[in-house]
Amino acid sequence: VLQNGTSMPLRFEVKVDLSDIHETAKERWLTISEIEALLNLSTTVLPIQTQRPTLPPPSGTLILYNRSATRDYKNDGHHWTKKRNSKKIREDHVKLRVEGVKRIAGCYVHHEMIPSFHRRGYHLLNPETGMAVVTPKIPGMKGSNRNLKDENKAEELPSLILIHYLDTVQAQAQAAKRASMTYNANTEARAKNQMMGSGGALVTQHSSALGLAPLAQSDTTDAGAEKKDSNKRRKLEGQSSGEPKSNMLHSTPNGIQDFINMIQPQSGQISSHENNDCSQQMLDQGMA
Repeated sequence: VLQNGTSMPLRFEVKVDLSDIHETAKERWLTISEIEALLNLSTTVLPIQTQRPTLPPPSGTLILYNRSATRDYKNDGHHWTKKRNSKKIREDHVKLRVEGVKRIAGCYVHHEMIPSFHRRGYHLLNPETGMAVVTPKIPGMKGSNRNLKDENKAEELPSLILIHYLDTVQAQAQAAKRASMTYNANTEARAKNQMMGSGGALVTQHSSALGLAPLAQSDTTDAGAEKKDSNKRRKLEGQSSGEPKSNMLHSTPNGIQDFINMIQPQSGQISSHENNDCSQQMLDQGMA
């Protein structure tokens, strides 16, 4: 919030995912967008602390302080490098810019006994002046601001500062461990997907090995051949039904009569009486 009461927008209005910010803080320093989001009351996921920690914070710790309520937040139990020939802690001050505009002020200190351990503090800057953001009084907020005169005794917003502790050696090891876990998980998932994708091919191969697919094709072929043979057999039987067979003599009298006519001499030497006797005799034999 600026002095004129308008809110200061985040960098390019970019939405930052802060769901895994604590794990990220253990592996690297935060980006400008992440710092801005954590210092913004509408987007921060960190609770505002009003008391300093009782134990020295470890690497990867993120703490959001209200500087107006916690003025001794720098007394965190760590031994920081001091200025030469002085008891004061050496602080390196920087200003982070976005497109040439000063947006964040940083204060860096370094551990006295662990060269890779550092503490960084961040607070927002007014992009119009490049100075620290002065928060106006807003009704409904607790606290007081002596720098602003307000006859209605409205209450102020907290003056936020973000503190980040990080051991760069531990951060590299943590990042490598997380990358290894992610790679193993992705490899396992990829192998599982390949197995699931090749399931259909494996079933086909097993079916071929068991002869299931050829069996179905053979059944169809055999059924067609059987039908074809049946039709051929019926056709042959139909053709042979017109030919004289010996068993027809035992079925009908007409067959006997035809046989008699076939063997009867054309000269007519057999009389009709003999013909009848012969017919009766052949009929009796056929009946027998």
